[in-house]
Amino acid sequence: MEINWKEHFTYKDGKLYWTHTSPNGACQPGKLAGYLERHHNRWVVGLHGKAYKRARIVWEMHHGEIPSGCVIDHINRNREDDRIDNIRAVPVTLNNRNKTIDKRNSSGVPGVTYDAGRKRWAAYVNRDGKQVRLGRFPSLEEAAAARAAAANSLGYLEV
Repeated sequence: MEINWKEHFTYKDGKLYWTHTSPNGACQPGKLAGYLERHHNRWVVGLHGKAYKRARIVWEMHHGEIPSGCVIDHINRNREDDRIDNIRAVPVTLNNRNKTIDKRNSSGVPGVTYDAGRKRWAAYVNRDGKQVRLGRFPSLEEAAAARAAAANSLGYLEV
């Protein structure tokens, strides 16, 4: 079922507001729509008994249906920031390139790990869903530079 979001919401600065009153009175014109899902740090809006990610609604209000195979990516990596200039529809592989640094990362640089056996820093990058080794380097700085150059050439966003 395709929903005409503009019948239900108005958009302002990344937020959605109700345009009508619901039968139970929970929705009032001008009232902020949705709630913050703390576990995922993103806004969700309930409509017709179903929950929708606010970022998807905002995108579709401005650009139409999200292309097949694409997901909504927050450019600044803040899933609470649904301003239209901060979200984009991208293929899943591109979205995965721009993840935040994993909490288990000890180097502080995405795609760079320390190889204790060789006493060198190893750099990796994901290309077309596969991990590609960029090499091993004597210093963290050299490994980070190699990773940054590769990431830049593949269209990753800066971390």
